[in-house]
Amino acid sequence: MILLLIPLFLYLFVQAFVLAMLLQAFGKADEKKSKNESYPLVSVLVAARNEEEHIMACLASLAQLDYPADRLEFLIGNDQSEDRTAELVQAFCDKDPRFKLIEIESELGNARKKANVLAHLAHAAQGDFFFITDADIEVPTTWVSSMMPRFTEGIGCVSATTTISGKSGFARMQHLDWLYFMGILFAFDRVGLGATAVGNNMAVRKEAYWATGGYEKLPFSITEDFLLYKAIKEAGWKAIHLCEAANTNGSEPAPTWGTLMQQRKRWLTGGQGLPLYWKMLLVLFGSFQPFLILGLIFFPQMALYLWFTRFLIQSFALSTLSILVGQKSSFLRFVFYEFYSVFLSLVTPIYFLLPSKKKWKGRDFETTHYA
Repeated sequence: MILLLIPLFLYLFVQAFVLAMLLQAFGKADEKKSKNESYPLVSVLVAARNEEEHIMACLASLAQLDYPADRLEFLIGNDQSEDRTAELVQAFCDKDPRFKLIEIESELGNARKKANVLAHLAHAAQGDFFFITDADIEVPTTWVSSMMPRFTEGIGCVSATTTISGKSGFARMQHLDWLYFMGILFAFDRVGLGATAVGNNMAVRKEAYWATGGYEKLPFSITEDFLLYKAIKEAGWKAIHLCEAANTNGSEPAPTWGTLMQQRKRWLTGGQGLPLYWKMLLVLFGSFQPFLILGLIFFPQMALYLWFTRFLIQSFALSTLSILVGQKSSFLRFVFYEFYSVFLSLVTPIYFLLPSKKKWKGRDFETTHYA
């Protein structure tokens, strides 16, 4: 029966590794930056569908970027929105000629849904670098200027951290959940075991994007960011993930538990294309809670000790991440997050196995293919 505790010890080992990588990141923000002082033309690509509640805040944050104004263009793809998204974007474009609204009315090759929007925008883009974000995102003023120097020789994709905004208890729990996952991505990327790019906070060298053939040449996936990241690496380019205040974006939270579960289901479906070691890692992280319950039944004292150890390491990691991205943290929130994460880890696999359709922006995804 003591074998029941082995997954818990393995989990704690991985947690300790993540924390070590985060601590190692302090004071090393200036590593591996390009010395090129020129300002290449940058195209910011935003896919939008039914985003009237958030699109104006997104555009306003983009307009405040500190990168030279004449070296920026903003392409907003309206994916057949059924609300006032197009009207609001066009009004903004009329005031700032750097912004352009593009109506998406057809499909390019294999591209579907968000990938199709980005495929159209890539064809319209004039920049040497594509910065990709979502319509419910607000970016810091240093978003582009802090990520551009990371495009050293051979780097085709630079991804950065996104956290959740909002002041409700539900939003704050999502914030910690996203932050911790971003920390895991960052930690493994530092040792050459990157998993994916963050679709609402990524930049791609134009040459690297077209080396993949573009989204229209790639097989369809509901996690288009992972698909592009994978294709760029297969084309011989390198990719890196950042965890810095200067390029951390803020996203709107999932408004309901149902929306959150749909989001998780999409991620897990897309994650089936991950390398074996990442699949094993996700299984390990998902197995902590059920094995903890078994441990509490058969070895209650040891299981409680391991649970408390997990809480301490996780809280220390979250505190470290909060410092890295320049955001406040609270020990009391870490306590609530511990129980939130336990509950979420138990219900997510159950929901994933339910025969419900995968949705994005009110649309169903019937199938997903992988390269």
